Amino acid sequence: MGTYAGGPGAEADDRYGKYGAVFLGRLRAAGFLVEECAEAGRYVVTASPGGPLPLRPRLHLPASLLDEYVARLADEEGSLEGALGLMLVHVEEDLESVSVDGRNHTVALGVERAADGRAAWFVQAEPVDVPSWLAEGEYEWRAYPEG
Repeated sequence: MGTYAGGPGAEADDRYGKYGAVFLGRLRAAGFLVEECAEAGRYVVTASPGGPLPLRPRLHLPASLLDEYVARLADEEGSLEGALGLMLVHVEEDLESVSVDGRNHTVALGVERAADGRAAWFVQAEPVDVPSWLAEGEYEWRAYPEG
């Protein structure tokens, strides 16, 4: 793969693009176990810092879409560092949050082409069985209790 800086002016790599290797390095440094698949831009996340991920979510980071997404985020965030940090937050939230059953239901996440034509972050999760006592609608969130 050669030398790879992953910053402005970095050379694009056929498998990782300009930012893929850097972002994967950050995920691994944050405690995520990520395995590469045979297809470029496809990965399986087997564990988060909180422990194993039994559903083994698929991480989609196609090089050209990832480069486009990171460049747009860097413009919005004001820096490449901010863009990569925000992406790490996406992954942490998507893979470490749990549902009412105490499990994470994410099966896929990453970058895809959205309906508006832009590269966008996506997350897919399996359906969650909501307990009947919670589904009945007797409970509601209130910012300030009455009384």
